[in-house]
Amino acid sequence: MTAQVHWSMSEKTFVVQLINDRYDELYCRFKGATLGGKKKEQTWQEVADTFNSSSVAQCSRTVRQIKDMYAQLKCRAKKKESDRKETGGGPPAVLTTVEDLVIDGIRDKPQLIGIPGGIDSGVADVAEMADTDEASAKCTLTVAECTSKPATASNVATSSTSRPSKESLKKRKRNRCYEEELLELETRRAQAELDLLLQRQQQEKQLHDLRIKVITEAAEQERQLFTLKKELLNSNIKSAMDQGLLLFES
Repeated sequence: MTAQVHWSMSEKTFVVQLINDRYDELYCRFKGATLGGKKKEQTWQEVADTFNSSSVAQCSRTVRQIKDMYAQLKCRAKKKESDRKETGGGPPAVLTTVEDLVIDGIRDKPQLIGIPGGIDSGVADVAEMADTDEASAKCTLTVAECTSKPATASNVATSSTSRPSKESLKKRKRNRCYEEELLELETRRAQAELDLLLQRQQQEKQLHDLRIKVITEAAEQERQLFTLKKELLNSNIKSAMDQGLLLFES
């Protein structure tokens, strides 16, 4: 059994955003099991392709890896959200940033608020993930436990009437924050690459200037040595002529 590849927070955040954008296509039931299943498979593959082609991805992820990671995230997020609502005087459960994003994506969906008079649709998640590996199977069992209490009609009505405007604004605000964080990471990476390029260019220029300086100094030393030799030769010739040691035939 191969070890699970570690997911970074940026990768998780980006995947959850992609799934939130196409949640209905990925999780809602379609008429016609065959066509619906193929449509979901195609949409999941498009999500995987979009993620793998992005600069956020540290390595290529399969559809199964993406499904498993999201299923585990949703499991934990729904349990914390359920515990938070049922907490009396104790401290409320604290959602992480990416878990909060998961809840935003399913806040108005049956997966979170339940179906009046019926089973919680978290059970549908178990059926959806029935063919996953061992890690995913464990998580889906927890999903069923986390969402075993169906919401009442009054709770559904209250949730659907009191939240939409505020939650919609909060969701858009959070999405902007996540996009700004991703943009900042991309900007930092681009700036680091630019700084490295400029540093290399500066080093190459300094090396070139040093080579020119060495060549110039060597040429100057050769010129000075030649001048000294010439002056010494002229001095010897003049001295020999003065002493009558050097005669020129007329």
